Formats: sequence, C-alpha cells, structure tokens
Amino acid sequence: MFTFNYPSDQYPSSNICIFTLDNVIDNPSPARDCFINTGALLIRPRLTTFGPEDITTALSNVGALFGRRIVRDAYRRSASFRKKGLNVDPDFVHRPHAEASFSPVHPAVLAFACIHQSDEDDIGGLTTLIDGTNLWDQTSSTTKHCLLKANLEYKLRIQVKPRPASSNTIRPWFLHEIGVRDTFLDMKNGHLTFTYSKPFLHYHHLSREIVIANHAFIDVNTEEQILSRSCLFEDSLTPEEISAAVRETMTTLDSNIKVLSWRQGDMLVLDNMRYMHGRLPAVNGLKRSLKILQYKAFLL
Repeated sequence: MFTFNYPSDQYPSSNICIFTLDNVIDNPSPARDCFINTGALLIRPRLTTFGPEDITTALSNVGALFGRRIVRDAYRRSASFRKKGLNVDPDFVHRPHAEASFSPVHPAVLAFACIHQSDEDDIGGLTTLIDGTNLWDQTSSTTKHCLLKANLEYKLRIQVKPRPASSNTIRPWFLHEIGVRDTFLDMKNGHLTFTYSKPFLHYHHLSREIVIANHAFIDVNTEEQILSRSCLFEDSLTPEEISAAVRETMTTLDSNIKVLSWRQGDMLVLDNMRYMHGRLPAVNGLKRSLKILQYKAFLL
C-alpha cells in the first residue's frame, strides 16, 4: 500500500552537521548535543589516506559515543550497480526505511562508515535521508487522523543455528517481546517464524514527539526476513479516507528527502528512531562499501 518509488533522482543536499573525527574523539559533547537535537551528523577524518582498518576502528570508537548495547555488525558488500544480482535491492534503489524497524529488535542508533567509494563523476546512488519528525509535522490533520489508526503487521522468518539431527517437528515457541504472536521454531531447518504487530507511528524515545520512521515504504521482496507485510486501518475509516492519507503521506515523504554524498572515511551517525534512509538509482557502475554498527539503545 505504501511502497514508495522515487519520482525523481534530483533532491536537495542534506544540511546535517559535519564534525572532524579528531574533534569528536577529543571532545564528544558538541557532537552528542547535535545528535540529540537533530538526529543525524557526519564525522569526517582529516586524513584522506585513512585505510579500511583505520576506518573500522574509528567507527567502533565513534559508535560507542552515541549508542549502547550493540545489536550486530554488518558489512555492506561492495556491489556493482550494473550487476542486478549483487545489488541490495533488485531494482537498483533502496527505498526509505528505518533499519530493522520490522523487527522487535529495532535499533535506536546506526553508525555507518564508507570503507570504499568510487571516484567516478556522475555515478548517482546517493544516500537518501528523511527526518520522520518533519514528515509527521507536515502532514495534514486529516492524514494524521488516519495514520493514528493504522498498524503494521509483519510475518517474519528469522534464521537461527540449525540442528540437522533434530526431528522435523515444528514446535510452538515464545519470544518475550511486545507485539509478537504465533511463534514457531524449526530447529532442523534453522527457522524461527512469528507475526509481529506495531503501530504505524511511534513516540520517539527521547523527545516524545510522534515520528514516521518504519518499514512501510520498502518493497518487502528486498527483505528476506519479511514473508509478508500488511497495513491495517481501523474499520471506522472509509477506503476514500485511507487512499487520500496514503497519497498525501507519499507526497510529503518525497518533499522531505535530502541526499548525502559519501567520501571514503566518512562516518554517518543516525537516529534510527527518527530518521529513515535509502539510496537513489546509480549509473556508471558505482561501487561503494559501507560498514554499519547498530545499537539497541541511546547512550545518554
């Protein structure tokens, strides 16, 4: 219903604050204050000769200044956008989303590092950033009324360590997470399946403002853990009201997109409870390698 397609490849540049790495390490308070207030900042090393190991070490140090309880360490592989099979998305874009927001383990803080970036000009593939607080603020009261009555429901299949010697019996299981039901464990094939429901909107953990930052806008075929996704509205709303709210949300989303151009060594710290991110189409065989650290909670 909400699956988003970029209507353009031309968006204004992001005006997020830029800090030098040395200054952040020596005195993190200004960067932390900026992050709490704005939800995003870019940290750039002074040296242009930073290698992959230096960048990886710096990312760990930087991420620990903003988040705690690390969720996972994922390496975004170098992918040629000319080779469809290597791309993150099958259609050469990455639609706006809050990382892993379809899961009960929804990270609060993301820390990205650009390990490698192509030098070619006009390569496209810019990273998109959307402030979910602004997105909510700029929707009409009629659309707000509808979105407050919407819920997202995901059917998920998560990989776990398989035990081939186990019997083929799929047994009921449990997860101590709000919104989770119908949980089943298949140890032989290494699958945990469950249904997860959550509101379309949420209050930000720190500001207590309402935010639109979820997984409603991405193509579910690009997330292997999502078997299906539904957006459910209360019966009190008419189909016409729902359609109008979806259209306005999409239009407002498009008007709030800003883009970020990477340099090798750049580190982006993002409030994943407030911001959505994505990627525009690329040309001329863009190659970019990003590393991402995810933190379950804010470091206050």
